[in-house]
Amino acid sequence: MGKKIIGIVLILLGLIYLNDNLGLLSRYGITLDMSNIWPLFILIPGIMMEVSYFKQRKNPEILVPGGILTSMGIIFYFDIFTNWIYSEYTWPLYILSVAIGLFQLYIVNRDFVLMSLVIVITAAVILSYVSILYNQFSIVWLNPNLIISIMIILLGLALVIRSRRNNSKKD
Repeated sequence: MGKKIIGIVLILLGLIYLNDNLGLLSRYGITLDMSNIWPLFILIPGIMMEVSYFKQRKNPEILVPGGILTSMGIIFYFDIFTNWIYSEYTWPLYILSVAIGLFQLYIVNRDFVLMSLVIVITAAVILSYVSILYNQFSIVWLNPNLIISIMIILLGLALVIRSRRNNSKKD
């Protein structure tokens, strides 16, 4: 099955590359070239990972790379279709794709540490957007050492809260 999929992908890649060189479809007003198809090589494996988990309900860890790749593929397509004019605003979404993958795993496992990581990454993305909006990339709270300190504190709080919940369940 795996060789068959790889074979089909290679055939499609060859056809796209052939069209890219000969302009076969451009005669009909269809622009199908590698400059707007390459995100499929990110999007399709991501979707396949997502579908794989939901079909078999095994290995939920595959949701993390699946969510990351699917999100990134969608964002890349948005950037391509808008001719990259919004890329100065969409770059934090690529970071958010990690939070999306982790959030999917959280939904399955209900691990509070995963949710803490999702919150920290999402907070970093929000801070990035705030800095973009105010055009102040060198504000004191964006100091990498300060961000690392805050992330460590938040992770510590998450562990303390989790241990309290576990202790209260034992009582």
